[in-house]
Amino acid sequence: MDTRSPLLAPLATLRTLQPSDRPPELALTCSLCAGLPLLAGIHFGQVGAGLAGSLGGMVLLYLPRTPLLHRLRIVALFSLAMIACYAAGLWLAGRGWLAVAGIGVLTALAATLCRLLQRSPPGSLFLVMPAAIAAAGPPPPPVTALNDLAALTTGCLVALVLGTIYSIHIGRRRPRLPVQKLAEAVPTIMREAALLGASVALALTLATILGLPRPYWAAISTLTVMQGASVAQAWQRKIHRVTGTLLGLAIAVPLLLLIATPLQAALAIMALLFAVEVLVVRHYALAVAFITPMAILLAETVSLTTTGGIADPAGLLLVRGVDTLLGAAIGVIGMAAQVALARGRETARPLDR
Repeated sequence: MDTRSPLLAPLATLRTLQPSDRPPELALTCSLCAGLPLLAGIHFGQVGAGLAGSLGGMVLLYLPRTPLLHRLRIVALFSLAMIACYAAGLWLAGRGWLAVAGIGVLTALAATLCRLLQRSPPGSLFLVMPAAIAAAGPPPPPVTALNDLAALTTGCLVALVLGTIYSIHIGRRRPRLPVQKLAEAVPTIMREAALLGASVALALTLATILGLPRPYWAAISTLTVMQGASVAQAWQRKIHRVTGTLLGLAIAVPLLLLIATPLQAALAIMALLFAVEVLVVRHYALAVAFITPMAILLAETVSLTTTGGIADPAGLLLVRGVDTLLGAAIGVIGMAAQVALARGRETARPLDR
């Protein structure tokens, strides 16, 4: 196969492992941040709250490699942002097309925050994902909503505590990087964030019209693809995401057949997140291969408390694949529109003078 073609060139990157200096302690800390709240929820018979806490623990993924106080401020700020996004998602639950528009707006705001604070990657994904999952469900009773919001907040606090311990430990043998000044123009950040929000809303709209049971999966795929910096990078990211998702669906098959209890799901989620953090810099497709079953387990663990297993795993995997293809396609189109707008501004600039 000739990979010199611009469309096929990203296939060559599937055979390449990139260098990474991420310490294994970071992967272990992220795994604990996501797993401990879920294990606590299972122990106390509150699996739904435990899952919310697990999502909150993932705020540690925003931890920068900067001086201690700065990195803790960043985690605290993103904790507040995640709590606000999740609260908005709970309020949007069951509100139909208002929920679709609301998730689009939240995506734009979250993307702006991530770019202003230079936390891209991981970008707005882990701020939008809890909100999108919450908005996709039925309206929860007020007591349940407050309970889940408190659980997510607790997960954020767990991440802050463990992040502090990790930062002190790793700072003894790994130099910290200085805080960089913002190099991007704020109007450009806001325009691109608005386009990202519109693309995510479009993905949700099409997935809803097509009757897909979990439209937020398509939105997450769009969001992931559009975090590339160019059309070429977005196309490469799509190749990696689709390839990784297909591999991840193959990995998910035995997991879905074997896992029958929330405890088993929690341990699997911790192991999968550890693998994701080890691989995400080295090989994005392999990281996605572990993200895919992890995301499925996060969405399905609550049902294990009553069903003793995941119902219709084959249908679930098929829907996941369709969602990914739809969301990735919209992501590449959105990225192309973003580049076209940027080129249009560059062309018009001499005329303005």
